Amino acid sequence: MPLDRRMNGSRLSMTRYSQGDRQEAGFVGIPQGLSALPASPAATVSAAGALALASAVCATLVPRSPLAELVVDGLMPWLDFAQPLRMLDVGTGCGCIAIALASHWTALEIDAVDVSETALVRARANARRHGVAERVTFHCSDVFSALDGRRYDLIVSNPPYVPHASMTELPEEYLHEPDTALRAGDDGLDIVRRLLARAYDHLRPGGHLLIEVGEAQPQTEQLLDGIESLWMEFQQGGEGVVLLDRDACRQYRERLQESMR
Repeated sequence: MPLDRRMNGSRLSMTRYSQGDRQEAGFVGIPQGLSALPASPAATVSAAGALALASAVCATLVPRSPLAELVVDGLMPWLDFAQPLRMLDVGTGCGCIAIALASHWTALEIDAVDVSETALVRARANARRHGVAERVTFHCSDVFSALDGRRYDLIVSNPPYVPHASMTELPEEYLHEPDTALRAGDDGLDIVRRLLARAYDHLRPGGHLLIEVGEAQPQTEQLLDGIESLWMEFQQGGEGVVLLDRDACRQYRERLQESMR
């Protein structure tokens, strides 16, 4: 289905969450520095806790993504998560996006990749804890490097997107999180460019690429100038999330190839 110019999210954004949100979602108590997930698979889909999944200090990022709205509401009319779709989560970290999607949408089969083996150890443990390990497969991969031509109906990524110059301006809490999960070159697009360059090869017909680029949205809009893309809106806040269909990814790849001649 061709992209409309805008899509409105509906109910939930976990860009910020409180201790009360954790308790409502069924969180167990966690000492500082340990990871936690909601105490049952059903808890991962509550309105207060879809992505409030804490992660290990210095191993993965603490999730703050507006993509939580999509975990609950899906991506209609473009993709029906109730169907047996194959998805890829690039830069999965502690696995929160992949695990929440698999918990809420039981027909999905998900591959989740990260360049950090330390993060993947935690992600696999989290998937086992929530009973989705048979439907979420984790791979150590630098973006698409280990995926051997696999193709998906949806590729989703919350990659590093902080420009070098902005690293010193981040709140102190970010100093406890991995630099490599935040920093993404002079303009914040080092990983975004790699996703766009290879996404077409890893999407099935009718597939889509969904990327959160945060503060790098202006640079991304410039990068995608002339290519049909949809910047999503979320009722509970959050921005910088763009959706492209497979044809748009093909256009980007062709433009990149032309520029290299």
